[in-house]
Amino acid sequence: MPELRSANETIYYEKRGLAGGPPLLLLHSLGLSSVMWADQMAWFSPRYTCLAPDCRGHGRSSHREPITRDAIVDDIEALLDHEACD
Repeated sequence: MPELRSANETIYYEKRGLAGGPPLLLLHSLGLSSVMWADQMAWFSPRYTCLAPDCRGHGRSSHREPITRDAIVDDIEALLDHEACD
């Protein structure tokens, strides 16, 4: 169960696929979670490194600070930095 710390939050994410493959970032809509991408991750994982985070306040990620668009963008940027995706 991969997690990372972003600001004061714990961000859960799914990671599957080809090690060293091109990254494919899958973002869910409001009120959902990374679970919505399970079928797509299975399909794309032979060719890509698939990352599907639970945005703060969704799924298995924490919700200690306000949920804002900028905060979610910061979390996603932290995930991409953590996974060294260019």
